[in-house]
Order: sequence, then structure tokens, then C-alpha cells
Amino acid sequence: SSLKKKLSPEILANRGNLNINEDEKKLIDLYDLLETKINETTEKIFNYDMEKEVLKESISKIIKTAKEIKETYTDSESDDTETSQINISDKAKSTETTLNIKIPEKAKSTEKEQESQSVASTQVSENKESTTKSAKITSSADLLKIEITPYETISSIAVSTDGKYVVSGMYNGEIKIWDINTGNQIKSFKGKNDYVNVANYSSNGKFLITGGQEGGLGGKIEIWDAVTSKEVKKIDNGNVIKVLEISPDNNFVVTDGYSKIKMWNINTGKDSFPVKENMPIGYVQFHPKVRNYLATANRYGHGPLSNEVSVWDLGNGKRIQLLKHEKQATLLAYHPDGEFLATNSWQDIKIWNSAGKEVKSLKDSSKEPITALTYSTNGKYFASGKQNDTRQAIITLWDTKTYKEIKKFMIDAYGVKQILFTPDNKHLIARGHGSIIWIWKL
Repeated sequence: SSLKKKLSPEILANRGNLNINEDEKKLIDLYDLLETKINETTEKIFNYDMEKEVLKESISKIIKTAKEIKETYTDSESDDTETSQINISDKAKSTETTLNIKIPEKAKSTEKEQESQSVASTQVSENKESTTKSAKITSSADLLKIEITPYETISSIAVSTDGKYVVSGMYNGEIKIWDINTGNQIKSFKGKNDYVNVANYSSNGKFLITGGQEGGLGGKIEIWDAVTSKEVKKIDNGNVIKVLEISPDNNFVVTDGYSKIKMWNINTGKDSFPVKENMPIGYVQFHPKVRNYLATANRYGHGPLSNEVSVWDLGNGKRIQLLKHEKQATLLAYHPDGEFLATNSWQDIKIWNSAGKEVKSLKDSSKEPITALTYSTNGKYFASGKQNDTRQAIITLWDTKTYKEIKKFMIDAYGVKQILFTPDNKHLIARGHGSIIWIWKL
């Protein structure tokens, strides 16, 4: 509140203006940092009740299993046993249960056989559930659900160019790589950023590039070898990175951190963004076919340019298209051939052709805003995700020939944060607010 008093509405609305002085910029960056922290805390509060119920259920299962083991082996000879003690504390009931379990040596000898039978039983069941050190994995015929444990908020996901892996950037600074078919964690590593806000694979499959926040107000672009996960290069972005987009030729990375868009040459490490005039900030995407074209939208929904989507020619720094919504436009997605651009404003989605003419408008009767957009890599499908206050967020799959709904998917989250298709279009992947990745077979 005290920061808002120091920052006039004009300054907040025009935070991308290069004429803002350094003191005002520092206040804006601090304001944005506090806003990010508040959002993170809110997400964890939202998920607290769910985690508590899961914990209670797990404790109940442990108690039940322990009692069954005790009943099975309680009559065994005492001289052929070893005693193990399990202490289970249920804080909700303020009681402690102590179980003395006697396990015969002959039971230990068949441990591998029991484990094998358990695995076989899991494989033939309709819904499979298992817990690893890093995730609880639930699977059925058409859905794989990866719930990261212990709880940690996912800030970004990306799919490898071979379609085998999904990477998650975490708010604790970790980068985790998961097998798309099994849900198993392949590896986990960490760079300089305290928060990994965004991750993307280069189109040639050579690099994984991440961006985030280091310390107070800074942020690093970190380039990793996609195979070995070894760091190849690091670029100091100067401010927090919330958006990171890789050019189709893999030579440039565009970043944004609330206040200024930058374009870094990956080879030289120099910023060479050519646009000098005011522009919507917060969401960017390169044209998939024309390297010099970049579309921008105001992801944060404030300021006089908040209803505009612009397409820029980075060769000369000039705007070549200006697309307008009645309300703030916050998201955009290019069709893979570049012939169409999808944008949204709250519940409405507009489809524009390459000439900048609106060719389709998708209306949603619900009051929840659209929070994610993407096209499939073959251009046959379009997906949109929505926010929801009752943990029943909806993803809609559309046919791009007719733009009629094909199917709806539901996730138990307060909103859909990101949607991706695998390169072979066989899987749809999503994340919401929280620690879960959903992978559907299409």
C-alpha cells in the first residue's frame, strides 16, 4: 500500500516507458516482486486443505496396513522374529498410535516375490497409483497425473522436441525432467535462479533454456544441454524474467520481466531489441515461419495499451499490425503455419488471419476468464483453458476447421496456467495452480 502511494497510476500504467527514471523503476520492480510473493503464498494456501486431506488418507492407509501385518504374523514363533516399531502421529486427533509388529524371517525371504506380485497387480488394474520419492503418479487408460511430492509449486512446463519428456520449472529453483509415458522423474538439477519462472526447448532439440529470478530483483537466462543437462551459457538479464521465447532459428531469446522486453543474441550475449516505442508487455511469441515477426500482448492487463495485440517487424523495429479487443488482451497463440493468430480478452477468443482481419470469434457463456491458449503442432486442434474458483478448471479442445468443441478436460485446480501438445500431437499436457502435471492421450 505504501508503495502504491509513491507510484502514481500513470507510472504503473506506463511501466514499459523508457523515460521512467531509475528510482521509479526500482519501486516498480519491488512492487512486482511483492505481488509475485503474494500470489505464491495464495496458491499454497489454496492447496493446504487438499494436502491435509491427502495426508490424513495416507496415515489411515498406513495404520490399516500395519494392523493387517500384525494380525497376519502375530502367532508366529517369537524366536524366529525381529521386532520393528512404527510410530504414527495424527495431529488432527492429538493421539499417538504405537504398533509393535513381529515379522518372521520366512516372510522377509519372500519379500521380492510379494513386491513382484504387487507390481503385476498394479499393472492390470484400471487405475494405477504409485508414489516415488519425487512424485505421486496416478494413471488410467487416457490420463497420467504427476503430483510432485513434497508439495512445490510448478511455475512452467515445456515438452522436449522428441516428445519423450516434459520439464517443470519450480518456484524453489529446481528444474525437473519427467518421462511422458511413465511419469517417472528422469533427473533434477538447479542453476543460479532462486525461482525458475519459465522454461523452453529450442526447436532444434539441442538446448533447454530457462529464466527466472535470482536474489531480489535480478534474473538469469540459463542455457542447458538438452541431453546432458550441463550448463552451456548464462546471460544476466538484469531484471526478473517472467516470459522467455526462443526465435525459430534458435539464435535469439526474447524475455520480459514486467517492465521491459529484451532480445538477447544467444551467441554474443548482447541485448539488441530494436523496438523503441511504447508497446504491450507481458506475453510474446515469434511468428513460426517469419523469423523477424514478433507478436506481443499485455499479459498483466493494465495500462492504456492493455487491449492491444501488436505484431512487430524486428528487422526495422516497426509495428506492422495492431489488433484490438474491447477489453484487455492477455494471451496469444500462433497457428503452426503462421496463417492465423489466436488472442483472448477475458471470456472471448478471436482468430485473426495473416492480414490482421478477424475471421472467427469464440464466445464462452461462463464468467471465468481464459487463462491459456495453444495450437497443436499439426494445426488440427486448438486448446483453451480457464480459471475456476471451485477447483474444477476446464480445458476445451477445438477443431480448427470449424472451431467447434471436440472435447472438454477437467483438472482439480483453480485455473489452467499452461497447455501444451507434444510434437507428435498424441498427448495434451497441462498444469494449473499447484504441483500437478496432467498428461492426456489423444
